[in-house]
Amino acid sequence: MRRPLLVSLAVSALLAGTGVHGAFAADWDNMMRGGFTDEWDTPTGGIDPLEFEAGMRYWYAMGRQAIGTGAGDFTSEDTAHIPELFVRIDDASTDSYLKFTAGYAAAINGEYDSPYDTDTFTGGNIGYVVADFGYGVLGDNSGGTRFGPLIGYQYWNDSPDNGRAGYAVVDGITWPTSQPEPIVPFDSSEQNLDIHALRLGVSGKAELGRFSIEGEVAAIPYASISGTLGGGSDGGPFACTPPAGDCSMYLTTPVEFDGRGYGATAEVMLGAEIAHGWNIKAGGRAWYMLGVGEGSYGTVEVTDSQDLDADPDYETPGTAAQQTYVGDLTGFELFRFGGMVELSYSF
Repeated sequence: MRRPLLVSLAVSALLAGTGVHGAFAADWDNMMRGGFTDEWDTPTGGIDPLEFEAGMRYWYAMGRQAIGTGAGDFTSEDTAHIPELFVRIDDASTDSYLKFTAGYAAAINGEYDSPYDTDTFTGGNIGYVVADFGYGVLGDNSGGTRFGPLIGYQYWNDSPDNGRAGYAVVDGITWPTSQPEPIVPFDSSEQNLDIHALRLGVSGKAELGRFSIEGEVAAIPYASISGTLGGGSDGGPFACTPPAGDCSMYLTTPVEFDGRGYGATAEVMLGAEIAHGWNIKAGGRAWYMLGVGEGSYGTVEVTDSQDLDADPDYETPGTAAQQTYVGDLTGFELFRFGGMVELSYSF
């Protein structure tokens, strides 16, 4: 922004060198300042083009999960109380914005149903991080309105405590000599589902004096889904294939999910300025996703030890034959929706 000053100095030097400087000296201000305003130093008229908004929200989120497997359906319904933080940066010079949101459930309560168990639960993990970039094709951020496309990324962990999945620890199986049955140690894993999603949609914002309305609708054309299913399985023993009196089968891993999904999200908030820069808002949000994928799990068939002589000891250990199974998981559905309230500050 120093180029006009350098040009002025060059013209002054030229006039002085040609002897006509005195003729123009009296009208110098009028001649040179006509092309530049007093605020030529900043293209936005001396106003910072960036506007920041940061705040806290509370989301009363009701959720439902459903996953179909070869062993049966895993379903759950819950209510989660989720506090979240967000920050939004609007750039009036480009009519664009960046928005970051992160939340984690403080309390979860619900019930689940699986092929192994049906029960109520308290706890689990529900958390998310969303990052969006939006551009105002219509409207003007400096005027308080904007409407246009957005693109973003969403990480979503939706893992209410749907019972732990038990499984046998193969390396710890032993056959004591005092009995034919083996000793089988167990471990367990809680449910954990991770989702990494692409977001494509539109968003809008309008400021009407002290009041405001903003919202967004986004499609999720692709999401990667992976994790572990709970459901209350104790890991066995189950019947061997074919059934045998001296053989028992155990799970050696929980069911591992690996798939893809698609869906949509929507959100709307109505707000009012309650003090200079301070805003309170209320609205709602809904997230919905469908998916397909594969489920894999391991098993081990363990036979009893044998006594091949006349003494009472079982000196011949049994066997442990492991197998891995992979099958399609169908009917994956994830839905979470509810009301929100927000307290934010703009500057």
